Amino acid sequence: MENFDINRFWDRIKYLCKVNRITKKDFAARCGVTEQNLTSQANIGRTPKITQAMFMAETLGVSIDYLITGKDSTQIQNENEKLKKILAEIHSIASS
Repeated sequence: MENFDINRFWDRIKYLCKVNRITKKDFAARCGVTEQNLTSQANIGRTPKITQAMFMAETLGVSIDYLITGKDSTQIQNENEKLKKILAEIHSIASS
């Protein structure tokens, strides 16, 4: 898995707000924080608490996985399945 980049997390939030035509003030209210608090978190690159991230994802209609990685749960699950197959092949070759 790639290193987590908090700036990309906040970029996805901004992008999704724009696409969904949600103002920063409205988004903050739906997430249970003030607009100032939300702006401050984004500006300093602070990672939100998991409960706040859940509200963010729900408000934007995406998964927390998507906010964190840019991929949805299905993509992550498919990648994990591919890795399991590769590891099984490696184990099979090593056992021969």
